[in-house]
Amino acid sequence: MGFPLQTAHGKYRIVRQQFSWRRYFPIHTTENVAEGVFKTNDKGEFTFDFIPIKPDTDQSAYYHYLVYVDITDKAGETQQVSSSFSIGESAIYIQTNIPAIIQKEKITPIAVNVTNVNGEMLHQSGKIAIYALKESSNNDTPVDSLQLSKCVYEGSFVSGIPLSLNIVSNLPSGRYKLISSTKTQSLTEVENIHFFTLFSVKDKKPPFKTSNWMYALSDTCSVGEMASTIIGSSANVLVMYELVGEDGLICRQFITLNNESKHIQFPYTKNCGNSVEMRFTSVVNNTLYQQSNRIVKRQPSKKISIQYITFRDKLQPGNEEEWQIHVKDANGVNQQAEVLVCMYDASLDAIVPHQWQFNPFVSHQWYVPSWNATPSFSRSNYATGIVPFKDEKGFELPKINLFDFQYPGYYRYAMPYMAVGGNMLRKKSLEATNVMDDVVEDKILSTETTASTSSQLSQKMPIRKEFAETAFFYPAIKTDNEGLATVRFTVPEFLTTWKIMTLVHNADAYYGQQTSYVYTQKAISVKPNLPRFVQQSDSIVLTATIYNMLDSLAKTTAKWEIRDAQTDSILLSNEEKVTLNPHQSVVIKLPLFVPTNSSLWVVKVMVANDSYSDGEQHYLPILSSKKLVTESMPFTMYKEGEYTFEFDKLKNNTSTTLSHKRYTIELSPNVAWYALQALPVVAEPEYDNAISLMSSYYANILGEFVVANTPLFKQYIQLYANKEESPLVKNKELKNLLNSESPWIQDALQETEGLSKLQLYLDANQLHHKQQELWKKLQELQAPTGGFSWFAGMPENEMVTLFIAEKIAKLVSIQALDSTIFGTEMMQQAVAYIDYQIIKSYNTYIKHSTSKPFVVDAYTLQALYVRSLFSTIPKSEELNKSIIYFNAVLKQNWTAYSLYGKSQVARILFRNNEKKLAQSIVTSLLEFATENKDKGIFWANNTAGYSWYQMPIVTHVAIMEAIAEIKPNKEIEDKLKIWLLTNKQTNAWNNPIATVDAIYALVFTGNSMSIVQPSSMIVKVNNNVLFESGEESSIGYRKHTFYNSEISPSLSKLTVNKKGNNVSWGAIYWQYEEEVSKITKPSMHALNIDKKMFVEQQRGLKTILVPIENKQLQVGDKVIVRLTISTDRDMDFVHIKDLRASGLEPVEQVSTYRYREGIGYYQNPKDTHTNFFFSQFPKGTYVIEYPLWVRFNGVYSGGISTIQCLYAPEFQSHSLVQQLFVK
Repeated sequence: MGFPLQTAHGKYRIVRQQFSWRRYFPIHTTENVAEGVFKTNDKGEFTFDFIPIKPDTDQSAYYHYLVYVDITDKAGETQQVSSSFSIGESAIYIQTNIPAIIQKEKITPIAVNVTNVNGEMLHQSGKIAIYALKESSNNDTPVDSLQLSKCVYEGSFVSGIPLSLNIVSNLPSGRYKLISSTKTQSLTEVENIHFFTLFSVKDKKPPFKTSNWMYALSDTCSVGEMASTIIGSSANVLVMYELVGEDGLICRQFITLNNESKHIQFPYTKNCGNSVEMRFTSVVNNTLYQQSNRIVKRQPSKKISIQYITFRDKLQPGNEEEWQIHVKDANGVNQQAEVLVCMYDASLDAIVPHQWQFNPFVSHQWYVPSWNATPSFSRSNYATGIVPFKDEKGFELPKINLFDFQYPGYYRYAMPYMAVGGNMLRKKSLEATNVMDDVVEDKILSTETTASTSSQLSQKMPIRKEFAETAFFYPAIKTDNEGLATVRFTVPEFLTTWKIMTLVHNADAYYGQQTSYVYTQKAISVKPNLPRFVQQSDSIVLTATIYNMLDSLAKTTAKWEIRDAQTDSILLSNEEKVTLNPHQSVVIKLPLFVPTNSSLWVVKVMVANDSYSDGEQHYLPILSSKKLVTESMPFTMYKEGEYTFEFDKLKNNTSTTLSHKRYTIELSPNVAWYALQALPVVAEPEYDNAISLMSSYYANILGEFVVANTPLFKQYIQLYANKEESPLVKNKELKNLLNSESPWIQDALQETEGLSKLQLYLDANQLHHKQQELWKKLQELQAPTGGFSWFAGMPENEMVTLFIAEKIAKLVSIQALDSTIFGTEMMQQAVAYIDYQIIKSYNTYIKHSTSKPFVVDAYTLQALYVRSLFSTIPKSEELNKSIIYFNAVLKQNWTAYSLYGKSQVARILFRNNEKKLAQSIVTSLLEFATENKDKGIFWANNTAGYSWYQMPIVTHVAIMEAIAEIKPNKEIEDKLKIWLLTNKQTNAWNNPIATVDAIYALVFTGNSMSIVQPSSMIVKVNNNVLFESGEESSIGYRKHTFYNSEISPSLSKLTVNKKGNNVSWGAIYWQYEEEVSKITKPSMHALNIDKKMFVEQQRGLKTILVPIENKQLQVGDKVIVRLTISTDRDMDFVHIKDLRASGLEPVEQVSTYRYREGIGYYQNPKDTHTNFFFSQFPKGTYVIEYPLWVRFNGVYSGGISTIQCLYAPEFQSHSLVQQLFVK
């Protein structure tokens, strides 16, 4: 139900490959042979010419042409389609389907068809001749080496009309040659040769001289019928006949053949099961012959028919629909069955095609004998081949990265038809929109409310706001006694073509499937073409397409309305008159300059006349052109008294470009509450990688455990978690985008959601479902070796495996998980993988051992530590030997390790009964610690490195855990927590690994699980009382946030009057933004990234890349982003985030693992950027390229590209920003 793509511009490129009918693969590499541009006419048609080059002299050679077309409508959307055709030296070909063996008693018509090189049938006649072949005196002479005897039949054929071969029933048994021929327009003769064997079931001997002849007269049988096979030989031979069923050998006998044929029969009984095989084995002239005939039990039809009794293929958005499905078997009998039915946007199939592969029947079991080729047949082997069948319920729709979709009724990828022989491309109508060329001036939006110029128009508009791609998914609808099932749903507001998939099955495994399509449409409708986001200071032209489905002229009024999502004030209201011819579409445009004082717009586009109206509403995120900065000042109050804290950075701020966002003050006497607050931050995986998934699993298990064991926390969550959610929280896609690109909004969302998310820990059913889902995803990332890959498709990674195993073991150690989890297949395989790595390291060290003391590498040290957590899992003799060896090495040279390494060494030795030395190591660690009032106890030399084991938080927590296990001291442990809290960034720490480690340390060391009754406090800011604690909250937690213009240097002074001697913790967080334009390229030598953008252009038959600097781009251009990355050392877990310009769209829309330029990575496109993840990043320089479409006119920033070690984010680098000019 689309419209012709009128006056649209496009590009084409033709690529050629040479093939031969005798070869499957191309003879030569591909080459470009033509390229150019075109413009569609009023019907959406286009043509272009090219002259194909003649193939080489090989008569069978032909060229295969691939045609790639990029076409851009005036709304800015680019579609990429492709098709193919072939051109050969021979214009026509003859194809026949004559069987290789023809039984005289069962002769059926054959097809002799004339086709062109593309396989299209031509209506043409020809001649046919059948020749008898002279048989050789030798057995088994190849048929194509036999000479012709005589012509036994001559006739004619017409392509496409079945040809009777009844004439051959009167011919003697033997081998024959069939030649079919016709002529081209140039009178060149084309022929096809086919050999066949003719025989009769009445023949007493084989139809030709052969050592081994077999013909299956039966391949299916019903119980009680006779199954029959003919065997024969021209020699004197003994044949072993075996009948093999599903349970093994049924019978075996030996048959003598002497230049004769025999019928071998047996009755098919119930004991034969679903299938049997007749096997014949013989030896002639020292050659082993084996042939078999598999006979399958004839089954009644298991098909169920699906009929929609009430069904409409044209639906109105918002209507209530009720469909009835009638289910019957092959005989028309009503069936009681279960119906699974879903309806989703059909355009999703253009990204990931989706079908249900459903067959409830296991393939039949049979035995495959393998005989030794020896005269004695002394030994036989049988292997059972059974297709595994997983007993799982439900169907999983593909995980799709969803982007922008089309207007109803047509597919994104049309396949144009191509003509051959040097003619023009056959005309094909492409579907899209007509574009209105009106040019208006840029609208500059302000935050001041603008009066609507047509409030009456807005009031009557039916605004469509919900655009879910799945309309419904009903997995188990039951039919009634009459075989009827009812489907009820509300028609989605999304105007598109919908794919309906229906699957029916009953208790007897009868089943059926059906796919159908419906579409939602309105008489007059509008579809905005909006970017995924815009950026402050961008100039961009928004477009929308108005559709007239009526048979009459439509005079309408179109209106744009833009509101501020936070204040609901109208920023812009713009109307224009639009006239549409019958079945026409028109594009309207709205040029805009994006101001710097907005963060989220609500964009409405509406169209109406006296009879019809429509409208759509979308959120349009505005990314800041500034960089978010978070300043924090934690503090601790030990005793009763008045405390004054001065936030000097806010007090002394003199920046003129700085923009305040949030200023938060929080206090609590219970450090465990801070830990619990951080759990929701990692409760949902940030990425679909093993570390994020494990962190989420860990957070969900730990949160449930902490809440269950802390009644006051439970009461507080129940009391305060039911506040009204922000609309942004309810919009998942918008929330995800804002989370990644507007961090200060992300923090606000987390604050709003925080307590609501903590409610999850009170819902056991929902929580356990979430945990099972995460566990399953982790299982999918486990390789057969037992190791886990970081992302799907990557090789297994030792550090990732150790991280997962360690976290599971920790949860078991605190009894948050039952120890039976150690016995699961996943954990058994993971521990086996760790054991293998330890033994492998041991063998390597032994091979290169010296008398000098050495330091065990970080991976082996971590493996030894993690393996010590699984003491209940038995160790092999080789593993014990390896551990004893490494323990001796660790004892000898423990002083040479880093802070993190010493904590690991201490715990490894402690668990291996070296308790005294372990305590000495802990004492040594504390001797080198620093202590002060503001930061507690910490290590000044605990600085970040480039790998996972060099994170300051991880190191600090590792020492805390070592102290708690080896030399417990509650006072010291509580002081160690102060440093952890000073490094907390608003709601969490700087990465998932650091966050889950810090949470564990805060909760399970010191006095955390003992809830402290809150002290009474009066909190003042600038001498004004902010709040008094101790009354509202049973846990003493208080938090207050100032926003935007509320923030000034006067807030920098905080006074707390505290009563009681319980320790209280607090912090101030100040978030502001600074101009990104002030960012210069860092001078970091260890890690560097450079970003360049090019536009793809055709020069002759070559595709070249032209730098975009000072170049004006056009909508529809393809931009290639080139990232050049270099590092002077090996790194782990590197992440590149390449921000995209708002006017560009990704060409590659599906996340996948790639290997290019000598390095493997996971590419993950998102709404605002593309991620690249490298589990290992070797020293060197690498180049990565990926394509983008130019979609919108305007002037906008090309986006910054950042690179960092994901779990050591202190070390990062970024590129410069390029400007894009599009007209």
